[in-house]
Amino acid sequence: MIKFFTKKIISIINKRIFFLIFVTILLYYFKKKKNIGKGIMKRISWKARIGNFILKILYR
Repeated sequence: MIKFFTKKIISIINKRIFFLIFVTILLYYFKKKKNIGKGIMKRISWKARIGNFILKILYR
């Protein structure tokens, strides 16, 4: 049971890290292309808030 739980947490952390890397690459690409970066940042901020909220629920 504990092993399963730790595996789940590790997978969640890995997904989170991958998502963050993906987002940063996307943002960098968009900032290079045009100045749409600010609009995307605003959109991502609420997604990040939702993600953090879900993580808080999962860690309880």
